[in-house]
Amino acid sequence: GGLLEKRQIDGYGRFLCPLCGKIHYQNPLPVVAAVITNENEQILLTKRAISPGKGEWALLAGFVEIDESPPQAILREVKEEIGVKGKLGKLIGVYEGKTRIYGPVIVIGYKVLVEEQNFSLSEEIEEIKGMTGKSLKTRFLGFLDDNIVGNVNYARELFKALIPYNLLWVGQSSINIARHEDVLQLAAASGCKGLFIGFESISEASLKETNKSHNRISFYEKAIKKIHQFGISIEGAFIFGFDHDDKSIFRKTVEFIEKVKLDMIQFTILTPLPATRLYDKLEKEDRITDRNWSNYDFSHVVFRPKLMTPQELKEGFDWAYRRIYTLSSIFKRIGGSLGGGRWKWLYLSARFFLNVGYRRTFQGKGKMGEL
Repeated sequence: GGLLEKRQIDGYGRFLCPLCGKIHYQNPLPVVAAVITNENEQILLTKRAISPGKGEWALLAGFVEIDESPPQAILREVKEEIGVKGKLGKLIGVYEGKTRIYGPVIVIGYKVLVEEQNFSLSEEIEEIKGMTGKSLKTRFLGFLDDNIVGNVNYARELFKALIPYNLLWVGQSSINIARHEDVLQLAAASGCKGLFIGFESISEASLKETNKSHNRISFYEKAIKKIHQFGISIEGAFIFGFDHDDKSIFRKTVEFIEKVKLDMIQFTILTPLPATRLYDKLEKEDRITDRNWSNYDFSHVVFRPKLMTPQELKEGFDWAYRRIYTLSSIFKRIGGSLGGGRWKWLYLSARFFLNVGYRRTFQGKGKMGEL
């Protein structure tokens, strides 16, 4: 019951009750954090509603309660914070940290698999209400979700809820949106004007390397045509440098893009980021040639490809960018989606000037030559 006194005990400055001799230990607080994924390995982030970090995106985390194990704590936090029942996955790691308010903490990270996805749209719609107005500038939105149709039922409800706000929006999606025509129709009705879609490769052998062996090039062609029919533009992303890629992949990819009339294109070089399965594979095969992390920007070659030299991969990558953004290629492609009613010529002009912007970016990548 006395005032605590600070004394040196066991080499540490500790607080001690001089009456009863009880030591008040100031140990780090245990915190649990979750990397929440679904069956497609997409990661769910939460937006903090309180300080510190209010409004910032973060992994879900919380303190371990008394008489609660860390696994119990993280599943409780997931259920309490986002209303989703989770299945405990593997332990990711244990980390030390220091917070401004709570002092030192021990963070125990788990992977948590989402078993059910009963999300509420109220927060998203309220945020959109506060952002939009009558002017075109306030009605143009971009959704940052890396696959806005990862949960098809959620996407349906979201698109329905967006329709009254007369928006123009762009987002990211998988090509599988084309398998759900009703979702495409709702996306278009809600104001979707463009989707960024990762095709990865036009080689079915290479698609197996990306765990997308269920995709077929014939499906790509049909899917692109269907998406365009709803007046939605596509920026397609392709990766060069898979083990099945040889020097012919660059020309074949450009020809495919022009055939299906993709509106905009992004190319990247296969990059083995540390702590990924690709990095571990190439490290084991002694194929990583560059450990300057500033070159791990998806436009430098940092490993030895199997069927071409590093120089051939880099030159092919640069050639494909220059070739796809020639004026002749731009005019071939931008008529792919002419939907949009009375605004279709405005959207066509926008696609043209976006392509011209890309063209200016890649004009400096050397002279155009034959591959």
